[in-house]
Amino acid sequence: MQQLRNEIDVCPALKQQIELAGNTKRHYYNKQQLLLILEHFCITLEEFEQL
Repeated sequence: MQQLRNEIDVCPALKQQIELAGNTKRHYYNKQQLLLILEHFCITLEEFEQL
């Protein structure tokens, strides 16, 4: 998780999109935020569900 947070911090555009998609003070991401993160890493939702 720390590596994911570091990657998000390095990319200001992604960080802003995540903040606009919902609350960032919680210990989890909502579905819209998750989709933004997956898109950033070029991972489809189907690939993620297979993990």
